[in-house]
Amino acid sequence: MRRTFTSIFLVVVVSFFCMIPAADAGREVIYAFDADYPPHTSVKDGVPVGFDIEVLQAIVRGKDVKVTYRPMQWADAQEALKKGTVHMTSGMAKTPEREKLFCFPDLPVSDFRTTLFSTERGGVRSLHDARDASKTVATQRGSLYQRLLEKEGIRPTLYETEADALISLAEGKADAFAGSEKTAWYNMTRHGLSGIFPVGTPLMASSVYYVIRKGDPGLLSVINEGLRAIIADGTYDTLYHEWFGK
Repeated sequence: MRRTFTSIFLVVVVSFFCMIPAADAGREVIYAFDADYPPHTSVKDGVPVGFDIEVLQAIVRGKDVKVTYRPMQWADAQEALKKGTVHMTSGMAKTPEREKLFCFPDLPVSDFRTTLFSTERGGVRSLHDARDASKTVATQRGSLYQRLLEKEGIRPTLYETEADALISLAEGKADAFAGSEKTAWYNMTRHGLSGIFPVGTPLMASSVYYVIRKGDPGLLSVINEGLRAIIADGTYDTLYHEWFGK
């Protein structure tokens, strides 16, 4: 009973730390994002574009909040958020380890599946095949995919972006690729890649979130309230259909 009470108490304390409502008007928000994570976030002709970008713009519309966009490599964006040199990022799956470092809003931005891909030449038809030491599995450095593969006993070859890792599979430099299913299909179209197919069931099915640095409850409140509002008025569904289809 004492252990149960203590666990509940800790959850309440952590939730309180992350979720105190506060006014957050008239401030700058530095938003670091993965510069090559389409269709969620990317840069086109020097302009930030993507589903997460447009959802954030809808969230802060009409509020006295100025968003400064800072494109980064994904590993660098996470490190900047840990240090508190940026205020928020997006495209992050929630894990117990990350919840100790960051504050997550109540609602996710979108669904998310980590999937293994291969080619006829790659010859990977299952996770068991990918564990073969003779096989090369490509993925993004500093990503959840990297940790998932390492937990499965696989030492992946790391690339700065998901696109680079996927292209390495298409070029025969890797036998398999692990990454976001939606982003993989998007990159296949964008880069004209063919002969790549998913292997088995997803390695992980989850959701991705906006993520706020610790100690910034006012910004967390803005994201929570704004996300609920655009879901309620239909703006979120409109943006989702534009970027992902129905």
